[in-house]
Amino acid sequence: MGGQISWYNRTVSVAAEVDDWTPEQWVWTYAEFAAFAGDRKISQKGIWAREGTARETFPLGDTNLVGGVNRIRIILCRDSGPHIQPHQNGFFRECGPHGNHHHPW
Repeated sequence: MGGQISWYNRTVSVAAEVDDWTPEQWVWTYAEFAAFAGDRKISQKGIWAREGTARETFPLGDTNLVGGVNRIRIILCRDSGPHIQPHQNGFFRECGPHGNHHHPW
């Protein structure tokens, strides 16, 4: 997994690379990116990868939020994939510890 976080006045731009090289055919890699203002979650985006690398660039935050985003939380998981929802049989998600990236001011 790799990428870059670009910090702006109230938002961020995330350029993410999520890798999946798990040997099990039914297992995906899932990364969740969440933007916070203090302890309040403002927005989030999830990316799935399977048998390779998924690359995506996206904004997080709220342009109308005074003070803006000050932290991005990233969680990396092994997942049953986007085709199985949490309420369905066969769903699972195993996640590692989360990482926090704070605004560099």
